[in-house]
Amino acid sequence: MDTSSLKAAAKPTTAVATQAQQKPLTPAQKVKGMLDKRIGEIANALPKGWDEKRFVRIALTAIASNPKLAQACALSPTTFLGSMMTAAQLGLEPNTPMGKAYLLPYNNIDKNTGKKVPMVQFQIGVYGLVDLAFRSGLVKEIDTDVRCHS
Repeated sequence: MDTSSLKAAAKPTTAVATQAQQKPLTPAQKVKGMLDKRIGEIANALPKGWDEKRFVRIALTAIASNPKLAQACALSPTTFLGSMMTAAQLGLEPNTPMGKAYLLPYNNIDKNTGKKVPMVQFQIGVYGLVDLAFRSGLVKEIDTDVRCHS
């Protein structure tokens, strides 16, 4: 074999070279992939007239702005997806300035290992409770007052 054919044989193929240059996915990219696969399920859970793509964008914005949430979503996708589906079923957009609902990262203690395991929890905000009360049709007015305890 001559030198040129040895060099050609030793040269990596385009697929191998491209694979070696790819960076690992960030937690936010992993979560986006998960959500893209489940967009139909999210659409079915949302109230009629809601845009599932907008709902997913809102969640991705929350993840991009909170690294701990992104890590918890990537490490515990089932708790994240469960929280997203709960928010969708209730028709509450999570982590928006409206303060209706939140996707929050928590550490849970694994009973077998005793180690902290990140997870995502859904939490309804005060304005979410007000929204749900009005949507029920049973509440026509809510009166609030500031109370200071001394």
